Amino acid sequence: MKYSKELIKEVKDVLSDNIEILLTDEQAIECIDEVPDVIKWGADDTLCRGQLCNFIGKKITGKKCPTYGDGDVYAANYYKELSELALSKGYIVQVD
Repeated sequence: MKYSKELIKEVKDVLSDNIEILLTDEQAIECIDEVPDVIKWGADDTLCRGQLCNFIGKKITGKKCPTYGDGDVYAANYYKELSELALSKGYIVQVD
């Protein structure tokens, strides 16, 4: 395997915890390929976590994940759109 099972799980956990997207192993590997710093720093590193969330978010919505300066309206609209579009793009949204 190209990456350790632990790293793949870490990427999956970070995206599940932060943007409620459940990844397959293949999708997690694609994330690592796109954000290779996770190999050195880990997926929970602040910069890597943001890059992972942005990578998946842009794949699904075409937009970056909201940050503190974006405001509540942008965040609410973004997560609504993320949830609505995820399945059509091959991603599963975590249901609480």
